Amino acid sequence: MNPATNMKVKRTFLAILLTTVITGCGQIGLHVSKETNNKSEISIRRNTKAWSMGVGGDTLLCRRVERDTLKSNDFTYAFGDMPPLMKKLDLFFCNLECQIADVGGKMDKGEEKPYHFRAKPEMVRALAESGVDIVTIANNHGMDYGPEALMQTIELCRKNGVEIVGGGRNVTEAAAPGFVEAAGLRIGFVGFQSTNTMMNAGPDTPGVNALRYQESEHFLAAVRAALIKARKESDLVVFTVHWGPNYRLEPTDKQRRIARQILDMGYDVFIAHSAHQFLGVEIHNGKPIIHDAGNFVVDFYPVEPYWNDRNLMFVLHFKGTKVQYIEAIPIYRTGTATNFATGDIAGNICDRFSSMCEALDTEVKKTEDNRILISVR
Repeated sequence: MNPATNMKVKRTFLAILLTTVITGCGQIGLHVSKETNNKSEISIRRNTKAWSMGVGGDTLLCRRVERDTLKSNDFTYAFGDMPPLMKKLDLFFCNLECQIADVGGKMDKGEEKPYHFRAKPEMVRALAESGVDIVTIANNHGMDYGPEALMQTIELCRKNGVEIVGGGRNVTEAAAPGFVEAAGLRIGFVGFQSTNTMMNAGPDTPGVNALRYQESEHFLAAVRAALIKARKESDLVVFTVHWGPNYRLEPTDKQRRIARQILDMGYDVFIAHSAHQFLGVEIHNGKPIIHDAGNFVVDFYPVEPYWNDRNLMFVLHFKGTKVQYIEAIPIYRTGTATNFATGDIAGNICDRFSSMCEALDTEVKKTEDNRILISVR
């Protein structure tokens, strides 16, 4: 993708939205700063600045991705031509679908045919040098090589400037929000996983933040508690969850209902991942639900008819604390390198995604250069 063309599309569509969606009201961010006397000073920050957050799906840095990256002597290799745009965005998030460590041993995951993913410590540079700012480790691979490898993953990410949520030395740390600064705002992220609860952290044991969403009452209570903590120190809060089986074609009715409930609690953005393919976007009361962000950087062999080598990068365009529109940009993997898609492949991805969105009653606009724009109202 030509970055200049991409920016032109952004400016043109934003100009339209500014006249049709934005009423001129400033977005107000609530920020709490803790004083040494244990009292909290609450400051209201009016922020109407336009800014953007990128979202990538499942990101795997081991196996063939690791091999080809190290052979290339370029830690951005697997991210193809995407890093220039990723770095231009104010913030970039993805799901880290592996541990990054050289310690630990394979954990019994209680699965019939388990996969264990662990990348070498130096592969953390692939995230940092490609422009990733924050990841979640709350997924079914967050404990593949045990607690020691989990803690090394967390340490390596933070030492290299990549915030990480969804795991920790105990359940309190695993459920704790992570924070990043962008456009003068403090953004909180909360990470959950619901695909393998054998990996969950305990009161005194390391693990990931794992709860079964099928047990709705217990799950939603934990989600609400995490929101309360995150809101105290942030202007807006993103909820991210790893849930559901691989290669599903649409969210279940229960997932749609729970996603809406989570936004109604007060979260600002909902992002799911796990299916290894993108699903549609839904707008609920002026807030976005990305039902699955799909694959981002992986080495999986293509599986028909799921097109797991054809995916999307999502860009959420904000004004202050409110998402104005979403831009879905087609990406395509050849071997272990993922690049922006072009031509018929890009058009095909757009058409498939458009159908998924329309099934969720979401209006989309396809641009001439094969991007999908979704107004958030």
